[in-house]
Amino acid sequence: MKEQDFNIKEEYEKLKKKYPELPAYEKLNKEFELYSIKDKDYLIFSINKRISEYVSFFCRMIESILFPNAGNLIGAYESKSFNDSEKQKIGDIHKELMFIERELMIIHLKKDEKAAVAYILSLTKRWEKIKKDIIWISEKMKEAWEIEDKEHKNNYFG
Repeated sequence: MKEQDFNIKEEYEKLKKKYPELPAYEKLNKEFELYSIKDKDYLIFSINKRISEYVSFFCRMIESILFPNAGNLIGAYESKSFNDSEKQKIGDIHKELMFIERELMIIHLKKDEKAAVAYILSLTKRWEKIKKDIIWISEKMKEAWEIEDKEHKNNYFG
């Protein structure tokens, strides 16, 4: 099938007829950017893979806060804006995201379509809370750059 012939929304609607419990395309697309999927073969697994990529991005972002190192000065700088209690909360969020990432990996490897559908349903019910947590972390990371750090004001990192 040529790329221009593929319409993810139309293909998703076909999948939704088979699994009516799936969330609306618009909801999934808004949250996980399904529009980037370019192939209809094994669509449900492509959707799960896309969600996994999305979750993985946030896992790596959070890891830079939880495990700052000299090789990643940005993560080390941002990490300082979180206190120990906040880092504990971030650790719990990271654990939840890692569980999601691993579950999606297993579903992808097993190629169990019903499990893939069930997991999408489960995840979309939890996603709003997870997203709020990620937004909170992102806002705190941004604040690290807004607050003047007198200790490092005149340091050169190059």
